[in-house]
Amino acid sequence: MTHHNFKSRVSALFIASLAWVLFVTALMSAVN
Repeated sequence: MTHHNFKSRVSALFIASLAWVLFVTALMSAVN
């Protein structure tokens, strides 16, 4: 695995987790 591939994978994982946090936050505010 090249360094560029690792970097793009990490950034994609970071964006996915960030979107998941925003989704859960919106879901919690919708429930309450």
